[in-house]
Amino acid sequence: GINAEYGRFAKRKALERISAATKDRLEQPVLSAVFAGLCKPLLTLFHDSIEKCRETSITMVTDITAQMTDIQTYLPYIIPICVMRLGQREMVEPSEEIRQLLLELVIQIISLAPAEIPMYCSDIMIILVSKRVNTVLYSGSCIFYSVCYPSRFPAVGC
Repeated sequence: GINAEYGRFAKRKALERISAATKDRLEQPVLSAVFAGLCKPLLTLFHDSIEKCRETSITMVTDITAQMTDIQTYLPYIIPICVMRLGQREMVEPSEEIRQLLLELVIQIISLAPAEIPMYCSDIMIILVSKRVNTVLYSGSCIFYSVCYPSRFPAVGC
């Protein structure tokens, strides 16, 4: 299992096995059922003390949600975790690479579920103004503003 009570090695191995099993393109009903069971345990690992576990869990959530046709059910779980890791006054996520992965996940969510994003605008704004990640921030900001404020930012091409 991938729960926190397991040792470092067992947790990492379980994540690697689950990651390998979900890499192949699964049919939507199967993928939805798998992610329904994995989502909360994976999101819990976003706070794990082991950087590799954080990286793998974020990558898995990003990869799985990219394949899904409906991620709306998971937004109330994913967005707040990203805000907790990226949008706090004090730096919560010490790894710049992990912060980058989290921001890429947020940008992907904005792209995949634009109709749902307006209800998360304030949360996403907290992430974007925190300046915790530099490399894709401009791109993410453009996508975010075009989704939340379409009359002012009609084109995503910034």
